[in-house]
Amino acid sequence: MGRHILFVGKSDSSLDRMWPRLEDRGLHVVLAASQRHAIDYAREHTPDLIIVDGTVSRSSNRLCRSLRRASPHSALMLLTDENGLAENVPCDAQLRKPFTSRKLIARVEKMLEQHSPKVLQVGGLILDPATRVVQGARGEQRLTPKECEILTLLMERAGEVVSREELMERIWNTEFMGDTRTLEVHICWLRKKIEADPRRPQYIITVRGEGYQLNACPRWRSSRVGGVHQKRGRPD
Repeated sequence: MGRHILFVGKSDSSLDRMWPRLEDRGLHVVLAASQRHAIDYAREHTPDLIIVDGTVSRSSNRLCRSLRRASPHSALMLLTDENGLAENVPCDAQLRKPFTSRKLIARVEKMLEQHSPKVLQVGGLILDPATRVVQGARGEQRLTPKECEILTLLMERAGEVVSREELMERIWNTEFMGDTRTLEVHICWLRKKIEADPRRPQYIITVRGEGYQLNACPRWRSSRVGGVHQKRGRPD
């Protein structure tokens, strides 16, 4: 699937006429059947842009927050009525009704250009947050949404120690630290996808009592086993 947009709101004749214009420009438009469907879709597919029609919902602020948590890498646009722009809504842009299809297309294209996720690279580790595909010691692997969020944060802060508290708050939106097994399980899954030897990780390093660190300069040594060269992590 190419770049795509998720629309959250009721069917509207004026808007319905605009979606084909966006499709003509190579964008795939998905119309959410409900707010629950929108949140689930955003979490699973990470749309490039989410458009929320705030004129048909009194809970647009809460909905935008839920969508932001579900898909933090998606750009978020809120449609407002003629009374003015909404305050304290966690969105990237607002567009006031009524508007022409030309204005909508221009705003959409500008937002997509500004919020295009950048491919991250640390050493031999390459991550595309838009597709959740990572290239590491085990070749190309597809990540789950949570795995991608964790790895993105660690790669953006490569060389720094990211605390368990920050990871729990940023990824799971909670400050509860009574049980971090969920985080530890996700780290374990990530290591199985990117490390040559998950038992001797070279990328995601555990810093006891603090958190996790993405090693910006992983070290490898080559060994020959059965006539085949293999890469193994050098013991610390």
